Amino acid sequence: MTVKEFDLLTLDGHNYPTWAVDVKVSLVSRGLYRAVLPPEEGVAPLDDQHVYTALYLIRSHIHPDLKAEYLLEENPQNLWNSLKQRYEQQKALVLPVANYEWTQLRLPDFKTVSDYNYVVHRICSKLQSCEKEPTDADKIEKTLSTKLSFERIVQQQYRERHFQVYSELIQTLLEAEKHSELMLWNNQQCPIGSAPLPEVHAYTQNKPKSNDRSEIIKEIPRRVKTNAYATRNPKIVFSTIVRTFSKVGMINLCVKSVVVIAILQINVIPQVI
Repeated sequence: MTVKEFDLLTLDGHNYPTWAVDVKVSLVSRGLYRAVLPPEEGVAPLDDQHVYTALYLIRSHIHPDLKAEYLLEENPQNLWNSLKQRYEQQKALVLPVANYEWTQLRLPDFKTVSDYNYVVHRICSKLQSCEKEPTDADKIEKTLSTKLSFERIVQQQYRERHFQVYSELIQTLLEAEKHSELMLWNNQQCPIGSAPLPEVHAYTQNKPKSNDRSEIIKEIPRRVKTNAYATRNPKIVFSTIVRTFSKVGMINLCVKSVVVIAILQINVIPQVI
């Protein structure tokens, strides 16, 4: 076994609870867990090959100093019980630390929901090894009760959904977190007020101003000439001039009278054209 399946049992035994679970899982998966259990009546014992396989698995996952200390131990059951008796007291040391970490755990202290969820499972694994694992109801209450004070409305909305499974609450929080990140990203890409306002009064902006009347007056001969080519009717020429002047607000009785007199003269039209 060149590759270690899990971490070695340390010399001080601080990781004994998790190490014991890993060894048990490894032995059970190979059908070797009976090698570390007391013999049962009516059940044939394991052969030497399976016994030494279980012994090799345990010895390959302990500290080198422990391996040297139990060098002459060839019974996996005796080795298992010796390590258990030696490090079982670690539960009494792990439990107070795990309880303190659980008490001080707060959701706002983490940048993301994923970081918070990771720490929750790490603490719960310690408490589980001490047979004090929190229930899903405890985890849900811990998560909702540690939200910030200004999130009371959101907290109440989550409570009204009556979550029964802790993983469902975490999934909901993760979705809300992703939506919040997306809204923030969109706001950064296009901040409020950065987009130009629509040109509602485009016609007003393009409409010539009052000081452009001289430019419009210059266009009168061209417009009259265009209509004169189309027809020699004085009425059409007159209506063209009137429409042109009306755009600049210059239509009054005086102008109309002058235009009428000019059109009635036969020689005016050729001069304009």
